[in-house]
Amino acid sequence: MDYETLDQSLTDIEAILGIDEFSKSKPITTQIDELNRKLKDELGANLLYSIAPQKLESLHKIATETSCLSGNLAEKVESIKFSENLINHRIELVKQFEECLGNALDSASFSRVAELQPQLDEEIRICEELLEKWKGEREEFVQFREEYSEILQKISQRLVDVEKKITFHKLKRENV
Repeated sequence: MDYETLDQSLTDIEAILGIDEFSKSKPITTQIDELNRKLKDELGANLLYSIAPQKLESLHKIATETSCLSGNLAEKVESIKFSENLINHRIELVKQFEECLGNALDSASFSRVAELQPQLDEEIRICEELLEKWKGEREEFVQFREEYSEILQKISQRLVDVEKKITFHKLKRENV
C-alpha cells in the first residue's frame, strides 16, 4: 500500500468521524444531535425523551419477549385491557396520596404546632395517668383472680375430702 492510498483512507476515516475540519460530512455526534432535535421538535417525541433510556429498554424487552404472553399480540393487548382497571385504581390511589400529602405538608398546619403543643402535652399527661391507674387496677384484678383460684382449689379439695369421708362411712355402714 503506498503513501497516497493510506493518506486517502485516513482522510476518508477522518471525514466519517468528523475529525477533519475540511470534511464534507458531519461528525457522528452532530448527526445524533440533529436527529434528536428532529425527533423532539418536528415529530413531537418529547414524551418519549422524558422517559429514562433504561426504562425504555426494559419496556422494549418486555414487549418483545415472547415467553411472557406466548408472543401473541392479541393476547398481550387483552392482558393490558384486563389490567386497565387495576392501573386506574392505582392511579386514583396515587392521586389520593398526593392530596393527603399536600394536606399533611400544609404550612398553615405546621404553624399551629407551637400553639397546640401545650394541649398535646396535657393530653399526654392525662393518658399517662390513666395508664398508671389501669396498671394498678389490672394488678388488683390479677391478684383477685389468683386468690379466687386458690379459694376454688381449696373448696374443690375440701369437697373431694368430704366425698371420700361420705364414701368411707357408707362402706363402713354397709359392712357392719
